[in-house]
Amino acid sequence: MTKDDVFTMARLIAPAHNLSPHLVMAIVEQESDYESHARRLEQGFFWKYTRNDPTFNDVDEILLAASWGLMQMMGRSLYDVGYFFQHGGTLYDSLIRYLDDPTEQMETGCKWLAKKIALAGGDITKGLGFWNGD
Repeated sequence: MTKDDVFTMARLIAPAHNLSPHLVMAIVEQESDYESHARRLEQGFFWKYTRNDPTFNDVDEILLAASWGLMQMMGRSLYDVGYFFQHGGTLYDSLIRYLDDPTEQMETGCKWLAKKIALAGGDITKGLGFWNGD
């Protein structure tokens, strides 16, 4: 997927969530450098939020503490927005499907970002802070 493909997708999806495609592209560039298969274990998140959560087994705890795809959505955030419940199967299977679907990555990321900006009373700067867990 090229940068132009990602921008085309952002122009279609971002406005549906009252977001600027340019803001979404800035997040994509910063978080994944336009790589839809990007993933990264966020160790601080793991130790703070998922380790020893009785809801999940050890492998799922790690999957939830990783960030995934174009907008680097945290596995736990994907869980919280219901992504895994929509698609069934194991967390691992759901995340593999997620990495193979850049449109879903953009849709879910925009939905989550819009939620964070709304939580910040429409303040984009504060919303981005919430996006990053501040």
